[in-house]
Amino acid sequence: MAGPQYQFGPLERPGIVLGLSGGRVIVLLLGLFITVVVINLDSGVMGFLGGIGIMVLAAVVAFTPVAGRGLDEWIPTVVRWLILGVLGRKRVASIPIMGQTRSGEPPSETPPNLAKLRILAAEQAAGGPRIGVVKDERAGTFTAAVAVRGTAFALLSASDQQQRLMGWANVLAGLAVANSPISRLQWLERTAPSDSDALARYFSERAVLEPQHPSVQSYLQLVDEAQPVTQQHEAFVVLQVSARKAYKAIRKAGGGDKGACAVTLRALEGLVDLLYDADLHVEGVLPPRLYARAIRTGFDPSARVGMSRIGAADPAREGAPSHEAFPHATEAAWNSYRADGAWHSTYWIAEWPRVAVGPDFLAPLLLRTRAVRAVSLVMEPVDPQRSAREAEAAITRDEANRTMREQRGFMTTARRSRQEDAVREREQELAVGHSEYRFSGYVTVTATSEDELERACGEIEQRASQSRVTLRRMYGEQDMAFTTTLPLCRGLRETSALKRGQ
Repeated sequence: MAGPQYQFGPLERPGIVLGLSGGRVIVLLLGLFITVVVINLDSGVMGFLGGIGIMVLAAVVAFTPVAGRGLDEWIPTVVRWLILGVLGRKRVASIPIMGQTRSGEPPSETPPNLAKLRILAAEQAAGGPRIGVVKDERAGTFTAAVAVRGTAFALLSASDQQQRLMGWANVLAGLAVANSPISRLQWLERTAPSDSDALARYFSERAVLEPQHPSVQSYLQLVDEAQPVTQQHEAFVVLQVSARKAYKAIRKAGGGDKGACAVTLRALEGLVDLLYDADLHVEGVLPPRLYARAIRTGFDPSARVGMSRIGAADPAREGAPSHEAFPHATEAAWNSYRADGAWHSTYWIAEWPRVAVGPDFLAPLLLRTRAVRAVSLVMEPVDPQRSAREAEAAITRDEANRTMREQRGFMTTARRSRQEDAVREREQELAVGHSEYRFSGYVTVTATSEDELERACGEIEQRASQSRVTLRRMYGEQDMAFTTTLPLCRGLRETSALKRGQ
């Protein structure tokens, strides 16, 4: 019996005229305006040829893709990149000689892409250890994370896999309710190099035979050969509360940071209950020090080994203090982002499988990579009434664009037809009561040198192709893109959907 199959529609590119985006329409209108001006100034042959050349150039800018994006879409990215260079903000370093505060800790300093972030210690109503809550003063959000551990999904029977899928579906449905304070949900799965000496130390402490024994030498050689491919996997489910969306609930809970943390913890309790019901192994909600560690090891995975050894020697020092959550130095390049000793490059998952795939279609990317990488999916529950309105508006827009194209003799491509079909399927699913999430996925590749990073990126791109997803490297935006694979629920614009799904 075949298992469930899933299929995603093409990337939605809503247009305002004939399916053209606003940027393309502006470029074409600007080209037309300049053409008219040129012809009016010179009504001769040269003016006519100049006008034609300008319109051709405008069409090239509007319709020629470069690295998966139109030239008009590159303009904001290039302008931002140039501004960063002029302001000297591509490279940022902390100042160790600033000294310490009265608490004995150095002044907390965050890189520009994480400005106005603070890790709060939220007190639980029933007592117990404090919970780490990240406050983003600029966005007005409060974020908390849960460490989870799953089972070997690919090895489960079809019925057990279906049960796990239904459990996760219930988690999403339970959070997509009207008037919920939850604004974002994220799952993050990442790998990191394990302690390369841990196996050797363990064996040397417990070995019975002499070190020169052939069996001992053979085992140590095996351990040494396994070190380059030994990885640790960790997963988080992250929840975010918007102060604007939960204004009334926060005020009722006492207002300010205290009220916001109380609302966040209540939402977190509901999430943990849903995760337990879904048969996920909940390792615990992250306290402040472990949350700081989760952020720090995202910047520099190699820091994990030292932190683990300190925590093993002194459990009270497990994790990291909040002022060590961020790197000492960062540098943004056009195609990479460097934080301390680690090099990163982040991709956006621009296209999801458009052919029928099984529920484990991401297995090549999640389980078969040797490179250090992080995969993140950030989701936003959409209000049911808003979903219905948007779906109906999208159908009306598609029908109007199709009619206009037919009247003017333009062909409707197979891709556009598939996109229109996906919109109708979405409206039908909403009509029978399914919840909707706006979502976007990201992949960050990490290495210890620039050359190694390029090799790792090649491997990840190959694994992504095997998973039937299309990656788009986020050139010129690597500093901001990198934050989408930290446990911070980043990666969705406030007003426009990058992708939609069930």
